[in-house]
This record gives sequence, C-alpha cells and structure tokens, in this order.
Amino acid sequence: MNSTNELQYSGQIFTMEIAGKPTIAFEAANLTEARELYKEQWLKEDLGRLMANGPPLYTHGATLAVRRADNTEATIYRAQVQAGRASSDLTVAYLVEVTVSAGD
Repeated sequence: MNSTNELQYSGQIFTMEIAGKPTIAFEAANLTEARELYKEQWLKEDLGRLMANGPPLYTHGATLAVRRADNTEATIYRAQVQAGRASSDLTVAYLVEVTVSAGD
C-alpha cells in the first residue's frame, strides 16, 4: 500500500459483458489473458447460479465479450476490492446488483 492507503494494481482492469451488458470487472495482465477467462466453464456455471433482478447473469449460449474497463467500471472494481466485496478466488467485482443465487 502506498502513503494514501490505496491498493496497488499489477494488471489492467477489464470488463466482461454478458449479452451486451457490462457484468463483471476483473484484473488481468493483458487482453489475451482476460479473454481466456470467458472460456472457463466454472465461470459460466458460477455466473449461471447468480441472479440480478430476475434472470441468471449467464444462460447457456449467451454472448460473452471482454474489453478494457472504462473509468467508471475501473472505479467500481477498485472500490469493491478495497471494501473487501470482491470474490476471493479471482478478484471479480460485479457491475450489476446480484440479488439472489439460483437454487438457494
């Protein structure tokens, strides 16, 4: 941590869009590494169990895309990481409000 008590980030911050909607922000070394994430079956399964005001975040066949996060998304990511609200395995910040886990 630096003197302003902010966390240091080693990579770049990216946004994953699901069906065209910015859904999660995460850190990766580069765009190639970031794009590998949406190929992961475990991530699709996890996102399929989470819901935001109705439907699951991910349904089979939904279009996934990764891009560099814009300033607002990067700010949300940093704030959630600093507040300890990012997930623990992979540091992911939700850009939508997750209301319920499917099956709970």
